[in-house]
Amino acid sequence: MASYEDQVRNRQLAVEVAGQLYAGIAVTNRYRDVDPYNRFAQIAEEVTMFASRLEEYLNAR
Repeated sequence: MASYEDQVRNRQLAVEVAGQLYAGIAVTNRYRDVDPYNRFAQIAEEVTMFASRLEEYLNAR
């Protein structure tokens, strides 16, 4: 189990990586076939789930 300081650092890392993932998805037009209103929601959901899994993985180490 990670210490509190490690958990804070892991959350920060997960947020930074998720931001880069979001930028990558936006640049590649991965969801271009989805209407613009739902596109951002789908990307945000995917990025949020990724960040959560990454944080859990880092904290379990």
